[in-house]
Amino acid sequence: MARLDLFRAGRRVQSLHLHAERIWLIGRDPTADLELQDPLASRRHFQIEHGVQGWALQDLDTANGTLVNGVREFGRALATACTLQVGREIMVFDPDAVSDAEPDDTLPEWAIAILGDDDGDMPSTSHMAPAMLRHIQAQERIRTRPHLAAVGDASGRLWPLDNKSNALGLGPVQISLGDSVKGRAKRLADLHRDADGSHRVEASGLFKKVVVNGVSTRRAALKAGDVLEVGGVRLRFFPGLEGQGDA
Repeated sequence: MARLDLFRAGRRVQSLHLHAERIWLIGRDPTADLELQDPLASRRHFQIEHGVQGWALQDLDTANGTLVNGVREFGRALATACTLQVGREIMVFDPDAVSDAEPDDTLPEWAIAILGDDDGDMPSTSHMAPAMLRHIQAQERIRTRPHLAAVGDASGRLWPLDNKSNALGLGPVQISLGDSVKGRAKRLADLHRDADGSHRVEASGLFKKVVVNGVSTRRAALKAGDVLEVGGVRLRFFPGLEGQGDA
């Protein structure tokens, strides 16, 4: 069962245990499942729900948006533990919380590291290993750009789509999905960015195909949340903040 913890002045003030059968509303509305107090929060600010692909956050067209691990988001999969922030309201979401475990009374150190300590409500130090912090920060920078994310992979691997064309395959290609075959790279598909910023995937080779949202095809235009299957690996496409409209 997932859990959402609300912290103020670095201390936990409320916990919400989330089950998958309903949508959970967070905002200043007194009827919200988790009521926020910060004036930057909208009455109906964001919602969390569990779909086919797991937990996801949806900002409800607010003026200020919702920060996930310090990055402004309007829609975001919540596959791993992360911080959510609206104004000075700090929340920690854990999709894999143990239902009968007592939550921490203070912000976890990894959350402090992500949020920084320039907020007066935050404890001033963190003992997170620098390498781990750099990894988290690098992952979050990738999320702001167009990228692919592994589906059903506990490692949370992300691949940025920084090039106009990105080869997907085995071995030393831009998006490597596994080891090379007999020491040679094997290109299975290409993901292209067109002049208008849209993305499309195309199988590499005349007789090859890729699977997009369960449909086998030679090529397809991509939109946020589409799932590709290439070489037995499932990947979800995200357009980044530039593909989220008013970002």
